[in-house]
Amino acid sequence: MTCSTNLTVGGFFRGLPTLAAPANNSTLTPASGHVQLVQTIGPITLNPGVAIADGVGSGAILVLEGTSDSNTVTVPNAAHTRLAGGASRTLGAHDLLVLLWNGTDWVELSYSKN
Repeated sequence: MTCSTNLTVGGFFRGLPTLAAPANNSTLTPASGHVQLVQTIGPITLNPGVAIADGVGSGAILVLEGTSDSNTVTVPNAAHTRLAGGASRTLGAHDLLVLLWNGTDWVELSYSKN
Protein backbone atom coordinates (compact mmCIF):
# COMPACT_ATOMS: atom_id res chain seq x y z
CA MET A 1 0.00 0.00 0.00
CA THR A 2 1.28 3.47 -0.85
CA CYS A 3 0.02 6.58 0.90
CA SER A 4 0.84 9.90 -0.76
CA THR A 5 -0.64 12.14 1.91
CA ASN A 6 -0.47 12.40 5.70
CA LEU A 7 -1.48 9.21 7.46
CA THR A 8 -3.17 9.16 10.83
CA VAL A 9 -3.11 5.97 12.86
CA GLY A 10 -5.69 5.74 15.62
CA GLY A 11 -3.82 3.11 17.60
CA PHE A 12 -0.31 1.74 17.95
CA PHE A 13 1.77 1.30 14.82
CA ARG A 14 2.95 -2.29 14.98
CA GLY A 15 5.58 -3.94 12.83
CA LEU A 16 5.57 -7.70 13.24
CA PRO A 17 9.10 -8.98 13.86
CA THR A 18 10.93 -11.49 11.71
CA LEU A 19 13.80 -13.65 12.90
CA ALA A 20 17.32 -13.68 11.44
CA ALA A 21 20.42 -15.70 12.39
CA PRO A 22 23.19 -14.11 10.31
CA ALA A 23 26.55 -15.82 9.87
CA ASN A 24 29.85 -14.18 10.73
CA ASN A 25 30.98 -11.70 8.04
CA SER A 26 27.58 -11.91 6.28
CA THR A 27 25.27 -9.18 5.00
CA LEU A 28 21.95 -9.01 6.84
CA THR A 29 18.95 -8.87 4.47
CA PRO A 30 15.98 -7.80 6.60
CA ALA A 31 12.62 -9.41 5.81
CA SER A 32 10.68 -6.75 7.76
CA GLY A 33 11.19 -3.46 9.57
CA HIS A 34 11.68 -5.25 12.90
CA VAL A 35 14.29 -8.01 13.00
CA GLN A 36 15.08 -10.10 16.06
CA LEU A 37 18.64 -11.41 15.83
CA VAL A 38 18.56 -15.01 17.07
CA GLN A 39 22.22 -15.89 16.82
CA THR A 40 23.03 -19.40 18.07
CA ILE A 41 26.70 -19.98 17.16
CA GLY A 42 28.41 -17.47 19.44
CA PRO A 43 29.19 -13.80 18.89
CA ILE A 44 29.45 -12.68 15.27
CA THR A 45 30.19 -9.47 13.35
CA LEU A 46 28.34 -8.55 10.18
CA ASN A 47 30.26 -7.86 6.94
CA PRO A 48 32.57 -4.81 7.36
CA GLY A 49 31.92 -3.77 3.72
CA VAL A 50 28.12 -4.11 3.59
CA ALA A 51 26.61 -5.04 6.96
CA ILE A 52 22.97 -4.57 5.95
CA ALA A 53 21.45 -4.80 2.47
CA ASP A 54 19.80 -1.75 0.85
CA GLY A 55 16.51 -0.54 2.26
CA VAL A 56 13.24 -0.87 0.36
CA GLY A 57 13.21 2.89 -0.25
CA SER A 58 14.42 6.16 1.22
CA GLY A 59 12.88 6.75 4.63
CA ALA A 60 12.55 3.07 5.52
CA ILE A 61 13.05 2.41 9.22
CA LEU A 62 14.69 -0.75 10.53
CA VAL A 63 14.69 -1.92 14.15
CA LEU A 64 17.31 -4.54 15.03
CA GLU A 65 16.78 -6.34 18.33
CA GLY A 66 19.37 -8.50 20.07
CA THR A 67 18.17 -11.63 21.84
CA SER A 68 21.24 -13.03 23.63
CA ASP A 69 24.09 -11.66 25.74
CA SER A 70 26.36 -14.59 24.83
CA ASN A 71 25.46 -14.84 21.12
CA THR A 72 25.72 -11.17 20.19
CA VAL A 73 25.60 -9.56 16.74
CA THR A 74 27.92 -6.63 16.01
CA VAL A 75 26.96 -4.08 13.35
CA PRO A 76 30.11 -2.29 12.13
CA ASN A 77 30.18 1.41 11.29
CA ALA A 78 30.98 2.57 7.72
CA ALA A 79 29.66 -0.70 6.32
CA HIS A 80 26.72 0.77 4.41
CA THR A 81 25.99 2.17 7.88
CA ARG A 82 26.49 5.53 9.59
CA LEU A 83 26.49 4.93 13.33
CA ALA A 84 26.71 7.70 15.93
CA GLY A 85 30.25 8.51 16.99
CA GLY A 86 31.64 6.17 14.35
CA ALA A 87 31.32 3.24 16.74
CA SER A 88 30.19 -0.32 16.01
CA ARG A 89 27.08 -1.50 17.85
CA THR A 90 27.00 -4.87 19.59
CA LEU A 91 23.48 -6.14 20.19
CA GLY A 92 22.87 -8.41 23.15
CA ALA A 93 19.62 -9.40 24.88
CA HIS A 94 16.97 -6.66 24.59
CA ASP A 95 19.36 -4.18 22.92
CA LEU A 96 17.81 -2.12 20.10
CA LEU A 97 19.36 -0.34 17.14
CA VAL A 98 17.00 1.86 15.11
CA LEU A 99 18.15 2.86 11.63
CA LEU A 100 16.85 5.00 8.74
CA TRP A 101 17.68 4.20 5.10
CA ASN A 102 18.67 7.49 3.41
CA GLY A 103 19.01 5.96 -0.05
CA THR A 104 22.73 5.27 0.41
CA ASP A 105 23.34 4.16 4.01
CA TRP A 106 21.55 2.97 7.12
CA VAL A 107 21.82 5.95 9.53
CA GLU A 108 21.50 5.41 13.27
CA LEU A 109 18.47 7.06 14.86
CA SER A 110 18.86 5.49 18.29
CA TYR A 111 20.68 2.77 20.20
CA SER A 112 19.44 1.30 23.45
CA LYS A 113 21.81 -0.90 25.44
CA ASN A 114 19.74 -2.81 27.98
